[in-house]
Amino acid sequence: EIRKILHGEEVEKFLLSLLEINNDEVKVAASQAISAMCESTDSKCVLGLQGIPQLVQLLSSDNEEVKEAVVTALTNLTTASPRNA
Repeated sequence: EIRKILHGEEVEKFLLSLLEINNDEVKVAASQAISAMCESTDSKCVLGLQGIPQLVQLLSSDNEEVKEAVVTALTNLTTASPRNA
């Protein structure tokens, strides 16, 4: 239910903007939130279109926590979503 409300407020755009912040802890938190939002099909579509390129770029991070959170987000974005895969 809360995911529907957050989607209605376009939280996905905000989460994607957080991936651009020059702070690894923020990137980890945003990636984790993106992962959680992927349980909503509507959010998964929005995040897939705009988020996958941003997340893929973060895979080159030197921070292992960032990479782990990004891989989890990418996994959740592509699972059961041929369009995102």
